[in-house]
Order: sequence, then structure tokens, then C-alpha cells
Amino acid sequence: EKYLGEHPASAEGRFLSAYHYLMVGGREHAKAKMAQAVTLTPKDKLAAHVLQQLQAGLPVTPPQPLPASK
Repeated sequence: EKYLGEHPASAEGRFLSAYHYLMVGGREHAKAKMAQAVTLTPKDKLAAHVLQQLQAGLPVTPPQPLPASK
């Protein structure tokens, strides 16, 4: 939290903070931090995926990998 106060535009810091909150059962805090990360980096597909799952109340799982191109 101190780091985020000193670096308010750090999307990476917000993502990591959300992950930490998620690991200790703080889903609401995780959702808020992940929403901030998505706002700061709207093209981050992983952050958007995690946020979607948090908002839907689903367990957070990794996105499916893209199919290999031939």
C-alpha cells in the first residue's frame, strides 16, 4: 500500500496488490485493485480476465491459451 501511495500510476503494483489480496481471501479489495490496474492498462488481457471473474463472483482461473498456429 505504501508503494501504491508513492506510485499511483503503477498498474503493475495494483495488479500485484490485487493478487496478494486475493491470496488472503480479500476478494473485494482484490476487485478494487484489479479494476484500477485495468483502468491504467486497458489492453492488459490478463488483468481484464481476472477482473471479469472477480466481478462475476467466480473462482479466479487462468485464461485458456491461444491455439498454436500451424
